[in-house]
Amino acid sequence: MEMVEDRMDTLPGLVAKAMRERENAEEGCRAFEELVVLFQDMIYGYAYGITGDAHSARDAAQESFITAYRRLGSLRAPEAFPSWLRTITHRQCLRISSRRERMLTGEEEGGLASGYPEGPEMVDREETRREIRRALDALSEENRAPILLSYFSGYYQEEIAGFLGISVDAVKKRVQRGKAILKEEIEKMIGENMEIGRPSKDDRLLRNISLAVSFDYAGRLGELTLIEQMLSDGIDPDEKDIQGRTLLHWAAWRGHAEAVRLLLKSGASPTVTDDGGFTPDQLAKSRGYDEIASLINPLRGGGRP
Repeated sequence: MEMVEDRMDTLPGLVAKAMRERENAEEGCRAFEELVVLFQDMIYGYAYGITGDAHSARDAAQESFITAYRRLGSLRAPEAFPSWLRTITHRQCLRISSRRERMLTGEEEGGLASGYPEGPEMVDREETRREIRRALDALSEENRAPILLSYFSGYYQEEIAGFLGISVDAVKKRVQRGKAILKEEIEKMIGENMEIGRPSKDDRLLRNISLAVSFDYAGRLGELTLIEQMLSDGIDPDEKDIQGRTLLHWAAWRGHAEAVRLLLKSGASPTVTDDGGFTPDQLAKSRGYDEIASLINPLRGGGRP
């Protein structure tokens, strides 16, 4: 119980530090990374309950944390962070599920080849996902999240209650109802499938989010010290974030000439494209930064996307 209280008491302070990142970038980024560690399995478990798929849940968790970081300024109070993050995750899950269904039914150009593998492995995974989805659909939405978070994420009922915005007694009752509905073999299947993408098993989720946060902050403010530190730590200047953008993309997008010069000097490619197919100079041109576009690509002068 003491551990629960310690974590819950620490939460508002961590959120407040993350919200003050403009005053201290290093402290703000570190605080947000601690928030990711605290909530990663909870967000994953919640997303799994909506998507019914481990890989989709992990994608939703990553995109939710990055969205939350970029929108921290809209958070009204640190204490509201758990429920606010839950709302963001719910929206990301619906978007990812919709996109997945369109791709699997061939409604998007290229069908399965657009983003999902074909063959027996894909068929087996989809059949497992559908079976789990049917089992989860047998639970009401209000019972689904508490039982998944209670069984598979390792959080205390007080923490689950705070995240879902309900009482501890409500969590207990909903877990009991859910357990009465789910069959033992289905519970085992869900547990095994969830383990595929549980974020706390490795540091991939945290590493991806940390990279995205650093990219966003460095590019947004043209923070030369942070960019220099990232480069000295051995980061590939052409490494991409979740949007397929490099540091040069972000510096160009934000119009930071000195950061652009530093990155070009460090070997950043001016021709690499993001997920939208745009090069850094094209992004600069689209924002009206013609001088920066020409700095990146003097020959083309930053053709407008």
